[in-house]
Amino acid sequence: MSHLITPYILALLIYQKITSISQMSRFLGTLSHDRLTDLLDSNWDGQTLLNSFASKLLNLFGGYLIIDDTVISKPYSKLLDGFGYIYDHSQNKAVYGIGIVLLVWTKGTVRLPIAFKVYRKWGTKRTDLALELLSYARNRLKLKKIEGVLFDSWYSSKRLLKRIRDYGWHFYSQVKRNRCFNGVQLKHYTLGGFWHMPGTLNGDIIVLMIRHYRKFYITSKIDADWQQAYSLYRIRRQSVEEVFRILKKELCLSFLGDKKEHHWDHHIALELSAFVVLEKFRIENDLTPYRMKEELICRRELYENDLLNFISQCA
Repeated sequence: MSHLITPYILALLIYQKITSISQMSRFLGTLSHDRLTDLLDSNWDGQTLLNSFASKLLNLFGGYLIIDDTVISKPYSKLLDGFGYIYDHSQNKAVYGIGIVLLVWTKGTVRLPIAFKVYRKWGTKRTDLALELLSYARNRLKLKKIEGVLFDSWYSSKRLLKRIRDYGWHFYSQVKRNRCFNGVQLKHYTLGGFWHMPGTLNGDIIVLMIRHYRKFYITSKIDADWQQAYSLYRIRRQSVEEVFRILKKELCLSFLGDKKEHHWDHHIALELSAFVVLEKFRIENDLTPYRMKEELICRRELYENDLLNFISQCA
């Protein structure tokens, strides 16, 4: 299906504000709506496709892993397969849609989505999907010497913390105020402001607890400088939030209107692969992702052959 994957990803990169498969077909001019739909309907593995793209830039040694999720909201659609009302943290309410649990590898200024799972209302819990993604990174991708795994309080379950510790990795996370630290819920600690203290979370997990104003953060790296640990968490978390912002605003993640569940799985894999291509070109040209996207749109004749060659090699 590479002859269909290549133009699909190319269209995501060189055209602006795609709103439907029909519009993508009109932009390309060479592929019909039915042919593009055939791509989404075919039997291929989205994770394998993403790995093919990410492996071109992925350094197997070092770096950080970030676990996060976002929601594809379709508030005006009804009866889409796999869609339901799920909680969207960014909107602080339940919305009609599906979620993506994403594992991002980052080192320096490079950010690469390397694995994903689609979260649905009646499916596997997000924390269990995160465990599957970490297992995939360690056992299938064979990532070595990971410097840390970062995630927010929604993923700081005992199972996930222990899994990361068993892998020999460190974690950095925010935790909720109802967690017990040294046998006392964090909300009952009267010492305010900024402080850090080694201790034990419920589940006998030894951590360095960091208080920053009214929020609490933990790391398994007990000897870490608490200010550096906090800054690391904030900077890396901001980077994955930007990944989602680019996917939604620049690559039009939610334009698909198809009802079939597996169409969405394939579309998400193609979107993430397009992000990897955008990341490659913006690094080579020393541009921001937004500026690189603008360049691809305004000067596509200059970049199109290079884009086609790289996508064709990976697809």
